[in-house]
Amino acid sequence: MPSFTVLTPSPHGVPSRLLAEADPARQLVEYTGDRVVFQPKHMSPHKLQDLYYYAWETFYREKNRRGA
Repeated sequence: MPSFTVLTPSPHGVPSRLLAEADPARQLVEYTGDRVVFQPKHMSPHKLQDLYYYAWETFYREKNRRGA
């Protein structure tokens, strides 16, 4: 089953470079894979968050779940 996540820093794995660049005021519990917690290079964090929601909403629409 497909799943969509946002690139998220992790203290236990890749991409550790993002963790080094992460906002030190942000708590690790905020790094959930469904929230943008970094500044993308070519778009705003808000735009990436919107695209994440769009991917979930369009893929899992009722008509897609029925296979129509």
